[in-house]
Amino acid sequence: MAELPSLQSLQGLTTNISKAVMLERMLTKFTASYKLYWFKAIFDDVIAGNTYISFKRAVGRMVASAWYPVVYFRLNLGATDKLADFVDFVHREFNLAQDCKQDIIIDLVSDAHSNCQLDRHIASLTTYVPYRLIRPFYEERISHVNIGISQAKRDSRIDGLIRQFNAEDIGGAPYCFTADGDGVRVVDEWATYLCENEAVIRGWLNYKLIEYLQARNPSTPAISRKLYPPVQRDLSAAHAYWNTAMHTGEFREIYNGELFCADNFERYGALSIDHFIPWSFVLHDEPWNLIPTFKNVNSRKNDRLPDFGRYKDGFCDQQFDALVTVLESKKHRKYLESYLSIDTDIFLYERTSASRDAFTQSLENAIGPLYQIALNQGYPKWEYEYAVVTLWG
Repeated sequence: MAELPSLQSLQGLTTNISKAVMLERMLTKFTASYKLYWFKAIFDDVIAGNTYISFKRAVGRMVASAWYPVVYFRLNLGATDKLADFVDFVHREFNLAQDCKQDIIIDLVSDAHSNCQLDRHIASLTTYVPYRLIRPFYEERISHVNIGISQAKRDSRIDGLIRQFNAEDIGGAPYCFTADGDGVRVVDEWATYLCENEAVIRGWLNYKLIEYLQARNPSTPAISRKLYPPVQRDLSAAHAYWNTAMHTGEFREIYNGELFCADNFERYGALSIDHFIPWSFVLHDEPWNLIPTFKNVNSRKNDRLPDFGRYKDGFCDQQFDALVTVLESKKHRKYLESYLSIDTDIFLYERTSASRDAFTQSLENAIGPLYQIALNQGYPKWEYEYAVVTLWG
């Protein structure tokens, strides 16, 4: 992962050191994702040219920013974090696709009317977070609120004082609350600062998000690439590899058992390359996780885990058969080198049971733990369903 900005680099590239320090203080202490995504919502709207931001629009941006981590990549935001619940609610309520565009999500949430459940979610997310984020600007004035009362009462009183102090004297905070209490207005000086230092601040904020998500998804790969929509993939090398294997050997699709041939390509769709463990989890195109399938079958499998007990043996056998076939052809040497990450003996294998057993063990060692982590993370299992034909006579 590329190095991301620390507070020191943030200070070094800004024109106002005190603002850099306060940015760090605003996002130093948090146990849920709300502060991170609330600040990101304000930041993104300012970069878009807005200084007045309604609570509904800010929450819409929070949902849109958390959409890909939660819906597409199935990351955990934390056991008590309610933002993920709201994201899932919006996903179901509006029947949106996993790869829905952020602008659509923002507009749906901010423009929705007469939706009591949605309004309750918005109220829950904006009751405390807008005030807690700017607490460092009023810390000295609220430090006395700590004796003889419960934590809940203390927090409520502190939030009230922050609202009061913010209305009386903004005290250097990046925004003030509107008179109707339904939004914020970003101070011009802060808006200019955020825009002038957009790249560094965005890198610093992404670093904070990655740290937060990695702590709650410690075994999940490629967290740094799961904040935003995925980049387009290129599987041309995989297609060339499997075409070479199929040209000199007979292969069957592991999910429906059909032979790869012209008639079946006509029936089930063109050759398609499937990620056995979903790409949205592994975020790589390593050949040891790829298997050929028919386009229609791949579409049915989609972003799900094939039943391990049912398909694991067929997957390993087909991987081995393709490997030795391509080795014998003396082609795709560079592509085959990717297998070295799971088995250093890859170029020594031959068409023997010993080679098959050794390769299968290496492959199972690679995919087994990933499969279990993906299953624990909520990826559903899948099995190919055959059409039932009834004959009447």
